[in-house]
Amino acid sequence: MMPLVHSLSADDEIFSVSVSHDGTRVAASYNDAIMIWDTHTGCRTLGPLKGHEYWVWSVAFSPDGRSLASGSSDNTIRIWDTETGTELLEPLNQHTDEVTLVLYSYAGTFLISGSDDHTVNIWDPYTGNLIGPPIDTGDRVSSVAISPDSTKIAIASFNNTLRIYDFATVSPILHDFTIHVCDAATGISIGNPFRGHTNVVTSVAFSPDCRYIASGSDDMMIILWDAVTGQICAEPLAGHSSGISAVVFTSEGSLLVSGSRDHSIKVWDVGAVIRRVELANGSNSIVTQRIDLEITSVMSLKDVVSRLTDWGCTDMSAELDWTSVGDYPISQGGFGDIYRCKLTDGHEVAVKTLRVYVDPDEQTRKSLKHAAREIYTWSKLKHPNVQPLLGLVVFREQVGMLATWEPNGNLPSYIERNRETDRCLLGAQIAEGLAYLHDLGVVHGDLKGVNVLVSKDEIAQLADFGNAVLREYTIQFSKTSTKHNISPRWTAPELFRGSKYSMEADVYALGMV
Repeated sequence: MMPLVHSLSADDEIFSVSVSHDGTRVAASYNDAIMIWDTHTGCRTLGPLKGHEYWVWSVAFSPDGRSLASGSSDNTIRIWDTETGTELLEPLNQHTDEVTLVLYSYAGTFLISGSDDHTVNIWDPYTGNLIGPPIDTGDRVSSVAISPDSTKIAIASFNNTLRIYDFATVSPILHDFTIHVCDAATGISIGNPFRGHTNVVTSVAFSPDCRYIASGSDDMMIILWDAVTGQICAEPLAGHSSGISAVVFTSEGSLLVSGSRDHSIKVWDVGAVIRRVELANGSNSIVTQRIDLEITSVMSLKDVVSRLTDWGCTDMSAELDWTSVGDYPISQGGFGDIYRCKLTDGHEVAVKTLRVYVDPDEQTRKSLKHAAREIYTWSKLKHPNVQPLLGLVVFREQVGMLATWEPNGNLPSYIERNRETDRCLLGAQIAEGLAYLHDLGVVHGDLKGVNVLVSKDEIAQLADFGNAVLREYTIQFSKTSTKHNISPRWTAPELFRGSKYSMEADVYALGMV
């Protein structure tokens, strides 16, 4: 069963849900109102937004998250400011029947609407002007898809026709109890239908990496499928007490949001299920990946960063504002030094240097290869309660790792300044982050209060992976590096007797936190 992260309650049955591109907010429509929630805390942040005279059938965030479009049975479209809740334009009223669908182009340069008046309109979302004449669909519009380059549109109608303008990506809406995956260019079904629901399938969504499909149905169940094999990945997700009206993945794919006619929105941690599936398959987890980084004596640190970039890490050298770098670190530790810097766009970052140097010594080269593997591992960790690695730089003849600078600081200092904070919630978030690491076979190895940061959104994040170990390999610093010091308060007793770092020791440290 997929763990339930949040259950958000509304005042009536949910018609539509949309998740902001950064995954931090969920918008939903019910009756003639719209609400916005924080994805991670479950708290309402805006609404109800009122303006439509009748039911709001569809909502959609703009790609930058600053605006939200809504389509209603009052035949209008409204565009809202997601910070203030005010309407940015006069209602768009060119449709002559209910507006059942709204969505933004990938770049946010235009807005598409579908209606029961048998037309699809394309709008300029900044001026509210129509772009070109309406597209005649011949029947009520049931679904619209847009290609990533925002130049082609596919339109499905209730007369079972599909019209593709130029080229399109499309998932057809079916009126039976099965799901088909079709080739986007030919429309030909790929493989056999996905069978598992016992009532009409009302909503389907691909995960961002297109490896999984989530489906919602009037049977009140949500099913997670393997998109390639068509196999069900886990037990159906049960929690709604009425039919499912919408399912959507967050942009990073770790959470799934569902809306239902039972007046609720639920946020599910499908990432945990996916990790268990991949660990069971033994082929896709971080632990089981074999990385041949080919660290040689002739490679420079720049070459190492370049090789890691080839494996999916990001070289941030061009984005770092080198004029913002101070002469001295703001913190020093066994893992390395920490500098407070800025990117060229003004975003504050922490640069954590890794004290491993390149020289002809064979042990040093092995240490650098282990370090590179650890950096690669950190770069693949994607969870709200684990500090993300933004990228790498060669920083003063060392490997520098960039992460967001968190002004709230570490856990002890944050609690000292905010005595009334919800410590139980923070503790649960730390446990969620650690469980995520352990699901991937990663041992943190240095969990303690100062290695937990609190984000600007007051979310606890595990940080400082300087002593992290994988089941297969670990960083072993060379003689030029500062050794890791044990912190007695947080250290499991067996580590004092020479035992290796383990998940059990992490759990002990979690209890001490």
